[in-house]
Amino acid sequence: MQTAFARPRKVFVQARLKAYRNRPEGQCCVPDTCNSLQLIPGSTSISDGCAGQISCGCSGGRLLLQNGSCCTPKTCASIGKCGTHSDGCGGTLNCGECCTPKTCSSLGFNEGHMFMASDGCGSTIPCSCPNGQTLVNGDCKAQCIPTTKYPDASMNCGYVDDGCGGSVQLATCSIPGQVCGAFKPNTCGTPLKDSDYVSLLVADVINLSPTCAASCLTNVRDQLSTNLSGFFL
Repeated sequence: MQTAFARPRKVFVQARLKAYRNRPEGQCCVPDTCNSLQLIPGSTSISDGCAGQISCGCSGGRLLLQNGSCCTPKTCASIGKCGTHSDGCGGTLNCGECCTPKTCSSLGFNEGHMFMASDGCGSTIPCSCPNGQTLVNGDCKAQCIPTTKYPDASMNCGYVDDGCGGSVQLATCSIPGQVCGAFKPNTCGTPLKDSDYVSLLVADVINLSPTCAASCLTNVRDQLSTNLSGFFL
């Protein structure tokens, strides 16, 4: 049966028999050499078969074992596994800490294809936000339902905040002469003329001076019209 080593053990047996037959007369033991053992000079010390030691090695990056066999060590790439393993030649391989990939569920997401999430082991997996959430700037956040109710029921024009970071356009002013926001934001109204402002000021004076006679009010109106005429130009 073929062994895991590069050179069968019978090579040693054959080398010993050959060396014994060719030994000098009267010599009982002929020591092995790296060449006779089909090895190359190296740094591994092995028995020469006669109670001595010789330093040999193996070619091709293989390791010489104490039993005289050449062994090709395994690598983490050839094993394809994490953790600690034997290299098959008496050594140990440290192939890194084993990592258990996370799933969308363990990350708090749902399975889907909304975005790619890290599995914690150097790869990514397709996931989607949990129910009731949506993806906002790369983060899952609670879904926002735009409001349809506004603080002031009189709002009838322009744009208003929808409560979700957007805006909603209301109707436009349909009555001729009215503009949005004439008196109040998001409310249609007819802009006042200069004379209207004067009338309002006079009305304020009347409220402040109820004892003012008609001639007094006329003088106030004339005076305001003169002083404020340039303000409304």
